[in-house]
Amino acid sequence: MRPAIRSAGAEGEGFHLRVETRLRWLAYPAPVRNLGEARQALVTMARAPG
Repeated sequence: MRPAIRSAGAEGEGFHLRVETRLRWLAYPAPVRNLGEARQALVTMARAPG
């Protein structure tokens, strides 16, 4: 069974994910200033090799 993962917040340098009862911080590759840049950063992170 997969753990429950939810977005718990975002800011210019990264975002928090709630994994079950724990918070995890993931930094963007570079700081972002708006939602469009945040989206592009997430796309870049998702496409990065494992």
